[in-house]
Amino acid sequence: MTTSVAIIGRGKTRKYLEYRDGVDYWAFNDNAMTVPADRLTAMFEMHMDWEATERYNVIGCEGYRDWLRQEHPFTVWMHYPEVRSAKAYPMEALHRKFATTTTPYALALAIWMGYKKIEMWGIEADRGYEYDFAREAIFYWMGRAEGAGCEIVLHPENKLFHIDSLYWQRSLDSV
Repeated sequence: MTTSVAIIGRGKTRKYLEYRDGVDYWAFNDNAMTVPADRLTAMFEMHMDWEATERYNVIGCEGYRDWLRQEHPFTVWMHYPEVRSAKAYPMEALHRKFATTTTPYALALAIWMGYKKIEMWGIEADRGYEYDFAREAIFYWMGRAEGAGCEIVLHPENKLFHIDSLYWQRSLDSV
């Protein structure tokens, strides 16, 4: 294991990801199929309904279920190890059971495994869709990571922490 992990989502800042030696690369669901096979060190399939859901019957997800069932050189984290390369997600990594999407599971695992640097590529959790309720858990686990001494790396275009001004600056502007 390295001391750095890059968590890869589908968001806008993923396009800036450059693969480097000495970094573990983790991806989610069918997005893992888009990471170069020699770079992917783990993936997450945390949906209990991964075999039946319609979510994987769309363009871009063709063959995902068959691909997932294959033997892989990386770990597939799942709630229950239902495929060849799978391991059961260690729920003890979630000190507090606060995971509303896959990103918090990945952040909690990175802390638990002792990573010192966590990069987030394509993890913007833009407002709307399912991310309105996901952002709070992502912020919580990012805070836990920083509190544990992890460096969190976000691309400058990542809007997770985008605000126009600090609270006291807004207060001064209204005077």
